[in-house]
Amino acid sequence: MADQFLTLSAAAEALDVSRFKVSRLIRDGELQAFVSPLDRRQRLVRRGELEALKRRLIPHEVEIDPFLNELAESLFGRVPEGTPKYYGPPRWHRFDLDGQAVDALRHVAALLPQAVDEPYLWKWTVIAMFDALQGFFGLALRGSDGAQLLTDKHEIRTYRRWNEERRRGKAITQREPDRVDETRSLYLKTLDPERMDYLGASPFTPTANEDAAFEHLAHLRDKLTHHGHGSRSIFVGELPVVILECLAIIEWLFEKSGTIRPRREERDQTREMIHLVRQEAETVARVYELEGYSE
Repeated sequence: MADQFLTLSAAAEALDVSRFKVSRLIRDGELQAFVSPLDRRQRLVRRGELEALKRRLIPHEVEIDPFLNELAESLFGRVPEGTPKYYGPPRWHRFDLDGQAVDALRHVAALLPQAVDEPYLWKWTVIAMFDALQGFFGLALRGSDGAQLLTDKHEIRTYRRWNEERRRGKAITQREPDRVDETRSLYLKTLDPERMDYLGASPFTPTANEDAAFEHLAHLRDKLTHHGHGSRSIFVGELPVVILECLAIIEWLFEKSGTIRPRREERDQTREMIHLVRQEAETVARVYELEGYSE
C-alpha cells in the first residue's frame, strides 16, 4: 500500500518540477493531498492521481513543423542522433528585452502602494526596479550591434567570430553561448561616449543623486538576494526617492539617449508605465514624509 502514495518531494521529482510547484497544484485543486497517518506534519499524494496529472502536463510526442525544424537546424545545427527527446513544458524561459523592461516597471508600480503596509514587499520592489534598469541599459546599448550587451571577453569573441564569418562567407553555427554583462557594467557602458556614439546618440551623464541612487539600489539588490544566517534589515524611508532617481535614469535613456527607437505603441506604453511608477513613488514618499520617516 505504501507505494501507492508519494511525499510532496517525491511527487515533485516525478513531475520534474519544484516542491513549491506541487504545493501550488494542490492549492489550485489540480492535485489532492492527504495527511500522512504516520506523521501528521507530512502530506501525501496518490501515485495514480499523480500519473494522470503527469500525462496532462507532459503531452505525447507531436509532429514538429518542418519549416521550424529547418530553421532551428540552420541556426543551431543538427541534433545528434540518439539525443533524448523532451516533449514536456519548456525547461528554459527566454526573456524578451523590450517586454522585460516594461514588465519590470509594471511590477514596481503594482508593488509600491502595497509596500506602505507591507514593508517586506520592498525586497521585490527593489529587485523589479533593478531589473527594469538592466532592461533599459540593454535597450540603450543594443542598437549598435548587440555585442555591447556581453561581457568584455564574450564581446571580443563575438567580433572575432563575425570577422571569421565574413571571411568564410557563411555563419558559424557551432559556437559557445554568449554571456550578458552584469548590470553595473551595462550602466558604465551607457556613460561611455565611444559606446553611445551612434544614431546621433549621446552618453548618459548622471547627476550625483542619480549615480548615488543607482549604486544604492544595486547594493540593496545584492543585500536582499544573498541569504545567510540571521535576518536582514533595511531602512525603507528613503526608498521612494531612490526609485524616483532611478526612474529618471530610465526616462533619460528612453527619451533622450537617441539609441532607443520604439514603435509608437511601445513608446506610449513605456511612457504610461514611467508615469505610473513616478505617481506611485511620489505618493509613497509623501506618506513616509507625513509619518516622519527619517534616519
